Amino acid sequence: MIEMHCMNLSPPAHGHRSGFTLIELLVVIAILAILAGLLWPALARAKQKATQAGCMSNMKQISHALQMYLDDNTDVLPGPCFSGARASYDKNSGTELIYYLANHLGYPPPASVASGKPAITEVFVCPGYRRNAPDLTSMEGRKCYLVDDDIDPNPGSRVPPFGYPEVDGAVEIAPLKFSELNRYGTPATLFALTDVDKINIPNPNVTWWWQLPYKPVHGNARNELYFDGHVSAKRAW
Repeated sequence: MIEMHCMNLSPPAHGHRSGFTLIELLVVIAILAILAGLLWPALARAKQKATQAGCMSNMKQISHALQMYLDDNTDVLPGPCFSGARASYDKNSGTELIYYLANHLGYPPPASVASGKPAITEVFVCPGYRRNAPDLTSMEGRKCYLVDDDIDPNPGSRVPPFGYPEVDGAVEIAPLKFSELNRYGTPATLFALTDVDKINIPNPNVTWWWQLPYKPVHGNARNELYFDGHVSAKRAW
């Protein structure tokens, strides 16, 4: 007896479809783009806050160095200093705040730093300045912070607490004693150091104006170090 086997003429079963269609792929890409657009501002704000915190840490270290300088110099503030605070110094940088504080910050004494081969002090470099300053190739000669050059609220007079060097025939102004600050305010209300940009230094005739960031480097605020040692952010506008 001959067995008859029926041939299975039905088409082979296909497995589940894999992969995306073009439309599905475009939808996924669109969703990812939307999520990135939502997350990016939050990430940018977080990065800006971290940068601002680094700047505040620098200012606290400068505050400690300033206090040690006062202890060693019968409470006379360092100076006379120019208002723009450089991040670099050498033995001839006697008009810069860092010249007086370098030793107290753990950097080489200015007398040991050869002229033309300046030391760079990272504590005097605001991280926000480093990211935002134009044409930045080196921190040599860069002024990253601004010292208070007038604590007298009365118009027509000027009292720079850190003094001011002799320049263009003007008489040198000696720095104040710390106790003299109380004539013009309190150490908790008078700032010693702040961030610098082209908005709080609006005069393009200032020789180092071109170095400055175009706007505050911490968004809508600037960090300020006060004479009592505290650091806070103050709205720029």
